This record gives sequence, C-alpha cells and structure tokens, in this order.
Amino acid sequence: MTNQNKENTHICIAGAGGFIGGFICRYFKDKGFTKIRGVDKKPLPDWYQRVPGVECLCLDLSLEKNCRRADVPGIFIPLRPASTTPNSRKIPKSRL
Repeated sequence: MTNQNKENTHICIAGAGGFIGGFICRYFKDKGFTKIRGVDKKPLPDWYQRVPGVECLCLDLSLEKNCRRADVPGIFIPLRPASTTPNSRKIPKSRL
C-alpha cells in the first residue's frame, strides 16, 4: 500500500481499549496510517493503552446510534479483536 493510500484509508477498531485492540491501533499507526478511530465501551481512563494520533471514542457498539457515530467516511475497515472478557456481549445480527 502506498503512503498516499495509507493517508486516505480510514480504520475503525472496535475493542481498542483492550490489550489486543490497543496493540492493533499501535500497529496501524506505526505502519503510517493516519486516520484511525479506536472505539470501546470502557471509559477512556480504563483503556489498556491509548496511542497518540488515534481518535479514541467511548461508545457501546451494541447500540445502532453509536455504530453510526463510530462510522467513518470513505473506506471503512472494521476490526474487532477477539475478546476473552466473560461479560463481553456480541452485537445481535439484527443490528449488523
């Protein structure tokens, strides 16, 4: 992927406040992507790590209005790392 494409590609990472999600944010930032949005329902102070230059949003993506808020214009690459958290909920298929 060219640098021009990296600058114009929008990436949204669900679960960005967790261990894996935080490292995925850092991975894309280190690869030169500049339009990265991290989303997690945890309050921002509870995030495992926050990467400078990544937009961080505290949103519950099981709600449609929050999915619309998390959406980004143009190319949208949704990433959701696997969760081992016992209380993590799956998004109902009716909301996808």
